[in-house]
Amino acid sequence: PADLAAIRVSAARCLAHLGAWPETVDHIEAVVATTASWVDPEAIAEAAEVLAMYGDPIAGHKILERRLSTTANLADHPYWVIVGARIELELGLAERAAEILSTVGPYDMSMGFASGLRALDLQIRASIDPSDINLIGHIQQCLVFAESQQAWFWWKNMRLTEALVSA
Repeated sequence: PADLAAIRVSAARCLAHLGAWPETVDHIEAVVATTASWVDPEAIAEAAEVLAMYGDPIAGHKILERRLSTTANLADHPYWVIVGARIELELGLAERAAEILSTVGPYDMSMGFASGLRALDLQIRASIDPSDINLIGHIQQCLVFAESQQAWFWWKNMRLTEALVSA
């Protein structure tokens, strides 16, 4: 079941990139509706994230809330915290997203995850104050870090943030 949930979430993300929204939602619903067996909490969080980023942030938020109502300790899981912060940002609540994200450590040794964390932090900071004079320097530091991890997806994400605040 855990592997199947991960496969479904990956398929949902791919389908969302292709614009196949009904199929995306089918995969997400199959992951979050599973109650007959254990489902990896990260798969649930990732399903909520895909739904929020490509479709409806409120629906993604509801997925997290629904699962947290039955499994409260997930609120402290780093990936759940990051997804929660990303959803708050998608909802236009950048200050709330910053507050949530501040509870997660830097995870310097976690390949990719640490770069994704930094990319989200940059997006939040840019949303709050794109004219922050320290932001460009911080972006440069994060780009070097992402490159050292070879986290190219997040490196490109950071470059997009850099381009948006430099314009």
